Amino acid sequence: MYAFGTGRAEERFPVFKFGGTTPVRTFDELLQYCAKSPDVGANHLATGDTERWLKSCGRSDLAHVASESRRAGADHLEALYLFVEFSRMQNYLRRMPGRRLSILTIGRTGVGKSSMINTLAGRDVADTGAAVPVTARVHSYEIRINGVPSRIVDTPGLCDGKNLNDSYMDWIRSDVGRLGVDCVLFFTPLYDTRVRTDEIEAIEKISMTFGVNVWRRSLVILTFSDYFHDAALYAAKVERRSAPIKEAIATTISGPLIADAIPFISLTNEQEVNPDGCRWLGKLHLALLDRMAPEGTSLFYGAGPDGGRDDTRFRCYWNDGDPPPYRFICRSAGMAGSCNFCGLRYKKRPP
Repeated sequence: MYAFGTGRAEERFPVFKFGGTTPVRTFDELLQYCAKSPDVGANHLATGDTERWLKSCGRSDLAHVASESRRAGADHLEALYLFVEFSRMQNYLRRMPGRRLSILTIGRTGVGKSSMINTLAGRDVADTGAAVPVTARVHSYEIRINGVPSRIVDTPGLCDGKNLNDSYMDWIRSDVGRLGVDCVLFFTPLYDTRVRTDEIEAIEKISMTFGVNVWRRSLVILTFSDYFHDAALYAAKVERRSAPIKEAIATTISGPLIADAIPFISLTNEQEVNPDGCRWLGKLHLALLDRMAPEGTSLFYGAGPDGGRDDTRFRCYWNDGDPPPYRFICRSAGMAGSCNFCGLRYKKRPP
């Protein structure tokens, strides 16, 4: 799918044949053609053509993103979306030595934080325990999420009755450092029937420590989804479990709109799919991308009532028909109204 072509004098570089015919000479061009013809781009990704071309260009880091996107995607198109967005993020971080995505996990001990870190990493990096909590204090893990360098701060259980909340938060602030965090993951078991007192205390502590706007860049992770084997019962439980947690957050921060916008991701670390048969890893990756803090990554510009994500109200439409299943987000950088993904003027998303 690729051959060597000639660029400037004495310079030779691999040319990718998109769809078998269209020559692609740069990575940015590849992303543009993937957005124009997502089905073709998804096929190249699924067959390994994209990964082999990236290796031939000396971009083994992006080749790893391609490989991990295939692993995480629930289907070919979701894998392509993950590849495009995580590749752009990887390119951004590559220009900033030492910069990486920073994610903070919050939740009482024994709810599956360490297990999920291992799943995200694709290997065992955090200790887990089947019967007793094993995280005694804050731990930081340097991993790659979908091929992108990341740092996860795994915390001990807040409000676990040991009166160590202030010490926990001091440890967290020390590990987070001056750059702060790009996203916060709040863990709670799906099988619980109510919002526990210690969870409410944790919500209050997070809000006081990091400010109300921390919930604009947070996810709630519902663990142990495999507790429910029936798909209909599982779906009903997800809905029932989400409502009181949103209400508890809204009450604490006096922000119902912020709470209502928080994504809930259910998962089980025991298998790749939830009881409804849907793969959850790609959905988690997509939710992480959507909730990253704008001041943390600098990928997301704009300041507005939705938490600094004004630019996500503008999306690429490559034709006048219906948008593809996965619409590529325009993120303006530089000249107002210009999309640094497609290079075109963006159009406002229809109401």
